[in-house]
Amino acid sequence: QVEYGLTTSYGSQTSENATLMTSHNEILSSLQAGTLYHYRVRSRDASGNLAVSLDNTFTTLPAPDTQAPNAIANLSTSNVQINSFTLSWTAPADPPTGGNVASYDLRYAANSITAANFASANQATGEPAPAAPGLSQSYILAGLSPATTYYVAIVSRDAAGNISALSNVVAATTAAAPDT
Repeated sequence: QVEYGLTTSYGSQTSENATLMTSHNEILSSLQAGTLYHYRVRSRDASGNLAVSLDNTFTTLPAPDTQAPNAIANLSTSNVQINSFTLSWTAPADPPTGGNVASYDLRYAANSITAANFASANQATGEPAPAAPGLSQSYILAGLSPATTYYVAIVSRDAAGNISALSNVVAATTAAAPDT
């Protein structure tokens, strides 16, 4: 029989197995994720003598991360040039811990970007590594055509592979090339 619980008072136990054997196992169910448990084993021999093990512990695995990072809500443009402009945003948090996201996926297109067409937009390269949540980040989107309107959006991904909702979509028109 196994006694187990959150403290050395245990509080739960498996049913007693009266079969005499030298090897035994028990499945403990309904345990909380990411939790330290105490347990001890109670055993009787053929004469009925009881032996109780010392207190032992184990920690259950944490619950899987199924929460997407927070969406970036303040994507903005500045410093518009002939073939580039600067994008800025605040680094999002990754629930439930509130830590950093793992990566960004920044996309741009000549037509408006939505969640439905985000994957088909041009993917930027060299996005910055995510900063701590709440810090400002920027990226220069370069290699653009003059006098062209571009729409830009960004999503973030956490270490578990969860992807945030699409950010706000911004648009900027690059400057016209000078008349030479």
